Amino acid sequence: MKLYKKVFLTLSGAGILLGGCKTKRTPPPPVKLYRVSAVIIQRDHNRSAAYLCDTDGDGLIDAHVDYAYRYNQRRLLRHALHIGDTIKFYTENPHDVYQNVFYHRGHPDSINDKPTDQLLDAFERQMQIDELRQSVTPQKQR
Repeated sequence: MKLYKKVFLTLSGAGILLGGCKTKRTPPPPVKLYRVSAVIIQRDHNRSAAYLCDTDGDGLIDAHVDYAYRYNQRRLLRHALHIGDTIKFYTENPHDVYQNVFYHRGHPDSINDKPTDQLLDAFERQMQIDELRQSVTPQKQR
C-alpha cells in the first residue's frame, strides 16, 4: 500500500507540475494555393457539377473540374454554368488533370469575373421568383 501511495502521489504531482508548462507547437506550414483560369469546353454528363475545361487557351480539353459544393449549390451550378464560361478557382496543384474545387472562404472562385457566391445567390433568387410566378398563374384549360 505504501508503494501504491508513493507511485500515485508522484504521478499526480508530476501531472500537476507539467500541466502548467506551455508546450510550443509549431503550426503546419501554410498551403500554397495557385489561381487557375479555365474555359468550359464541355459538360461531363456522368457528374452533375463537373466540366471539361481548357486551361492554357489552345481550345483543347486540359482539365476535368469537379465542383464539390453542397447539393443545392451543385444543382444551381448545373443550370448557371454554360459552355464558353470562364471559371477561376484556387488549387494546390495547378498541373493536375483532375481538379476538385472546394469552397475556401478566403479564396473565392469566380464565374465570368463574378464571385460564385454572388452569382449563385442571384440565380437561386431568380429560380424562386420563377417558381412563385408559375404557382400563381392560372392553369390553362383545354
